[in-house]
Amino acid sequence: HLSILGYQYNMVITDADKSSKNRSELLKKFSFDVNTYKNAEADIRVINHLDTVISDLELSIRQFALKEARNSYQIIKTIPGSGDIISLSTLYEIDDINRFSSVKDFTSYARLVKCNAESGGKNYGFIGVKIGNPHLKWAFSEMALYAQIHDKYIKAYFNEVLLQRWD
Repeated sequence: HLSILGYQYNMVITDADKSSKNRSELLKKFSFDVNTYKNAEADIRVINHLDTVISDLELSIRQFALKEARNSYQIIKTIPGSGDIISLSTLYEIDDINRFSSVKDFTSYARLVKCNAESGGKNYGFIGVKIGNPHLKWAFSEMALYAQIHDKYIKAYFNEVLLQRWD
């Protein structure tokens, strides 16, 4: 809502502006009008409160994961690009890996593969693109992105693949 409010007054509000350390400075941008200031102030108060609630929830869930599924949680955290939240999302969305009879079933459930619709040698596009778990798709996509940014070996491999495609 702060971004929309800023947009209405031709302001550019970045994610950095909305970070917890910059919110007081952001609020000053709306001081040109009392009502707009009050609106922005209310938004920031709600955001600050939700930050606290979310932090408490994350801590509680992390502690539960360490108590109930320590080994699985720690194994997932070793995957390059996997931080606390992505690891927790992956852990609880997969639940028990043994429920999948094959790797193919798991990758399909995680939306990591697309199925071609073919008949008589003609390709009709893809089917089943919305089947599966969108949360796992998100988690694996984020892992891939963060791994490519932060892991030097994956970054080198990714750059090599890109260079080969552009040559």
